[in-house]
This record gives sequence, structure tokens and C-alpha cells, in this order.
Amino acid sequence: MKKLLYVIVGLLVVVIGAMILLVTLVDPNQYKPLIVEQTKRATGLDLVVTGDLKWQFFPSVGLHVGQVALKNPPGFERDNLLEVKEAAADVSVMPLFSQQLHIGQIRLDGMRLDIETRKDGVSNLDSLKKNKVSEPQSKPATQAPAVASSSSSDTAGESSGHGWQVTVAGIAVTHAHAEIRDAAAGKQTILSDLNLNISEFLPGQWTGFELSGQGRQDSRSFSVQGLGNFQLAADYGKFSLKDLDLQASVNGESLPLNPLKIALKGQMDMDLVAKVIQLTGLDLKFNDVQIDGQSTITLNKPMPQVRFSLHSPDIDLDRLLPASAAKSPANPDAQVNQSLQSNKNVQSTQAAQTVSSQEPDLTGLKTLDVSGDLRIDRLKVKQVVLTDVALKTSVQQGIARLIVTDAGLYQGKIKADIQLNGRQVPATYQVNQQMTGVQIQPLLKALAENDQFEGTGTVKVNVAGKGLSGTRLKKNLYGTVRVELADGAINGINIAQLIRRGYAKIKGRSLPDNAVQKTDFSALSGTFNLKQGIAATRDLSMMSPLLRVHGEGQVNYLNQSQDMLVRTSFVGSLQGQGGKDIDELRDITIPLKVTGNWQKPHYKVVFDDVLKQKAKKELNRGLKKLDEKIKDEKTREAVNNLLKKLF
Repeated sequence: MKKLLYVIVGLLVVVIGAMILLVTLVDPNQYKPLIVEQTKRATGLDLVVTGDLKWQFFPSVGLHVGQVALKNPPGFERDNLLEVKEAAADVSVMPLFSQQLHIGQIRLDGMRLDIETRKDGVSNLDSLKKNKVSEPQSKPATQAPAVASSSSSDTAGESSGHGWQVTVAGIAVTHAHAEIRDAAAGKQTILSDLNLNISEFLPGQWTGFELSGQGRQDSRSFSVQGLGNFQLAADYGKFSLKDLDLQASVNGESLPLNPLKIALKGQMDMDLVAKVIQLTGLDLKFNDVQIDGQSTITLNKPMPQVRFSLHSPDIDLDRLLPASAAKSPANPDAQVNQSLQSNKNVQSTQAAQTVSSQEPDLTGLKTLDVSGDLRIDRLKVKQVVLTDVALKTSVQQGIARLIVTDAGLYQGKIKADIQLNGRQVPATYQVNQQMTGVQIQPLLKALAENDQFEGTGTVKVNVAGKGLSGTRLKKNLYGTVRVELADGAINGINIAQLIRRGYAKIKGRSLPDNAVQKTDFSALSGTFNLKQGIAATRDLSMMSPLLRVHGEGQVNYLNQSQDMLVRTSFVGSLQGQGGKDIDELRDITIPLKVTGNWQKPHYKVVFDDVLKQKAKKELNRGLKKLDEKIKDEKTREAVNNLLKKLF
């Protein structure tokens, strides 16, 4: 037991003696000029170390320093680019006696970073890049920065006159704060509670990292965490990321999905001099949407320039952009007062109208320069499903354009060119669209829950409008829509049966009401002129082996009603359709009024005109025979005048 005690006491004496020897023989403050000088060489900026460097012996042997600041270049708002309240680093003791500074992990607590871009586009980071670019021309033998591997630090030590080798095994940043201000764009981003752990950091070699933090920009707040590997080039000119695995969450009232959850994987290469970022192998997921591809971002333009080529297996905009729900008052007292009011329905209607009349904020479009192509295997918009979508999109100086070069739509194809001008309020837009070979029934059912029409269709849309709110979107729409359907049917009405039943009723007969409520056609076409919520047509036409139909009138797509006059003529035999007596109406035009709601239209045959035409037809047949017998011109003229008064 005594021997063990002697051993422990001996070890303590050795350790204490080593500490005393270290403190006595090695003054850490001799590194201050080295650190300041190497920082100046590496960054071109002045480093200010407040107070003395001190040894620390717990939890490990290392150096401790108080406040450290990296000064800003002249002409910027804040004095410092970088501030650190407290810094500490593990140091290998024995190499110090050989003029080798092997630093373990550098720990920075309470760091503050201020990145500023002035209105003239000059950033306080520019001096860092300029210093590293110009240095190889004046000192080609001293490219390596102060924090370097042993193979390059000898040269750095010789150039400094101290002969020291310096290496860093890692960096830990805790409780950091950063502000990024861009006066030219009028943007400010604040990052707080930042934590960063970097493994052995050697320029020119890959280094692992982990990070977390939170922040805000304008009315949005966000949080982020992730890991990956990065490499900073030895000349500080390029920065690369690989094996990136990042998760983020964004909260903001203006977001379509709140919160917006983002997961990102991929690689990044950034040219710090040219300010160009290359993103490859992207695997991006936000909420239920997954996107892969690549992108290039150029930052040295008047505004950031983004180019991309992306792909998504499935995008459901109905989930991504849900209908606006009525917001309940945040004040509990207001909820109580509201519950006591008697006219709740009126208030709800007024609130809905207020929401629907609000225009979206498109000012952000003016700050974007974005273009690229996107392929979507399946896209759902307003319950309409498109497949194999290929589109090109661009946003430049407030004008957004979307070109659908190809897409499948209910067994057919669709192409479209949509342009949105967000420079003015309310915004204006133009839509040119063509659908060919489309099954019209599932399309109408998805768009308007209406399965009244069947057939293979071609639809051409050429419209424009002003305003994107719910009230303006339809009311201010104008232009033309051309519809051509083939081999289809109108469900909910059997025109032939409707006319037969009405005619039989006039003749005192009755017919069973057991016919299928459907009118087949071989072709149906019409051009609709849109203006102020009304779609008017004068050339509606339908043909079948039995019928010829021509119509005119208007459809109100604001309240989903219609007021149409359809003129029908029988051109085929009705035998096999329930009787032959109606063949008496062959070649007679029969007016049919269609009114009421889209879902429950009301049909009425105007038989006054039918009977008048039939009577005139019979009279003309009799007159033709009579005409052969009337030889006197005056008598014939008198008969004709009488007929004009009758019809």
C-alpha cells in the first residue's frame, strides 16, 4: 500500500514539475506576433488580441485567450468582421521545444460574424479573396497559409522569421451569432445560437463538419442542422462540399406550407473569386415534394443568377397550395364577442370575400434571375393530373414565364405558354394553351366536378387577365376558347326523346319516360368569347346521324349558370327511336332553351315555334299545289301577303 502511495505521489511531482517547467520556460505570449502576422498574411486584415495568452491545464493542456477581433476593411458599418469573446486550444507540449505548434481543437465561444455588402456591391469579404489571389504573384514560395500541414508550414515559418510549424486538428464554435446585410438588395439575415464542429482542418484536404443553428429573415424564422465534408483550397480561392446531409425548417405567414420542412443532400463547389456555386447530385425534399438534379448560382451579377435542370417524380400542388382557411381571432375575448353576434353567416361571407380579393405579394419576383427546365413524372393541379411533364421556366426582373413543352393529359397532350407580369399591382398575365386528343369527361370532372360531356377533344385557349385574387382571376379574364369534340355524348339529356315527349303531349299522346338520358354526337364545336365572367358563343354546333344542332347564348362562369338557345333539326329517321310519327318534324328547326345551374340545367322545348313552322310547311305544300292552279298574279300576290301576316 505504501509503495502504491509513493508511485502516485511521484507521478504528481512529475506532473507538477512539468507544469512548472512549461510555465517557466515557454511563454505563450511569444505566439501572439506569430498569430497576428500569419493572420495578416492569410487574410489581409488586422487581428487584435486583447490581453495575454495563458496556459490552462484542465481539462487538458492548452492555451486560453480573451477577446479576439478581426478588423473590418475601411468603409464598412461595423468595426469588426469577426469577434470572439473567449478562445482556447489544446496544445501538444513536447513539440513546442522544437518550435512546432501542434494545436489540437480550437474552441471559440461567443463568436460574432458580420458580413456586409454595401450599396456599391463591395463586400467586406472581398479583401480576403484579393489578398489570396495577389499573393502568389509576389511571393510564389509562400502560398500556404499559417494554418497548414507540416509539408507546407516550414515555408511559412521561414518567411515569418520564426521557423515555427503550425497545425490545427479541429475547430469547435459554440453560441455564435452572425448577421448578413446586403444594402444593395435591402436584405438582412440574422443567425443565432450557431454551433459548428470541424475535424482536422488542413487547407487542400477534406474535413468533416457538423452544424446547427437558427435565424430569421424579414418575417420568416428558420432552423438548420446537418453534417458533411468540406475542402478549402490552399489558396482560399475555392470551397467544396460533399456528402452533405442537411435538414431545415422554415416558418412564415407568407409560406404556402407552414412550417416548410426541407431535407437536402448533394455536392457543392464554389469559386470564391468568381462567386459561382455549382450544385450537383442534388436530392432535395420539402414536405412531400422530392426533387433531384443540378444547379448553377452566380453571385457576381446585379442580382443572383440561378440556372437549373431538375426532376421530380411527383408534385401535388393541391397539397402544396391548400385553399385558404378562415383564420380565427388570436384574442380570446374577440372569439367570445364573435360568438355572441347573431349574423354569423353574413360575417363569414364578408370575410371570405375579403380574403379572396387580396392580391398576392409578387415584389420578390423583381429580385430574381432564375431559369431552367423541370421534368415531372406526375403533376396534380386543381385535381387535374398531368403525366411526363416537361417544362421550361424563367423569372427575370419581375416577369415570370412557364412553357409546357410536353405533357400527357387524360390520353392526350397539352402544351402551354404562360406569362406573368409582376411589375405592377395587380399583376397581369397571358395564357396560350392547346390540348389535343384529350378525353374531356375526366378533365371536366376534375376541373368543375361536371361529367356532362364526353368525347375526344381539342381545346385552344388564348386568354389574358389582370389580377390574381379570387375575385379578379375570373372577372377580369378575357380572350377566346375554342372547343372541338369528336365521337362523344351529352349526358343528362336525350334531345330526341325530349322533343318526342313534348310533341306527343301536344297531340294528346303519352310516351314512357324510360329512355337513356344521353345524346350522342359525332362532332361538337364552338368558340367562346370570355369577358367579365361571361363566356358567349354564336357558333355552337353539334352533328349526329339523327340531329343537327346550332346554338348561341352565354355561360356565366362566376355563378356557374347558363342561358343558351339551341336550335335542333332532325335529319334522319326516328324509326327505332320509339316511333315514326315524329318524322313529321323532319327538316323543321326546333328551339330548345337551356338555363339554370351547370349541375342541374333546365331544358325547355319552344313548341310554339315548332307548330308554326309545321303549319307553314304544310301550308307551303298546299300552296305549291294551289299555285299551279292560280293563274292571276293579283290573286297570287294577295295570298302571299296573307301568309306574311300569319307568320
